Amino acid sequence: MTIELHRNTCEARHVLALPTKEARREYLNQVEKKRGAQARQYLEDEAMRLHRAAKAAA
Repeated sequence: MTIELHRNTCEARHVLALPTKEARREYLNQVEKKRGAQARQYLEDEAMRLHRAAKAAA
């Protein structure tokens, strides 16, 4: 796993750990403001991938 991939995975886990859906949306909005829509979409997709994987494993 590359450092960049690890960083992205950690950030996606952070998003999933936020306490509310509203908090997650606000975080993603801030990502979009600072890094652009493509970065937000990537992070959102990665968070959903991790969520689905955890749900499937349970």
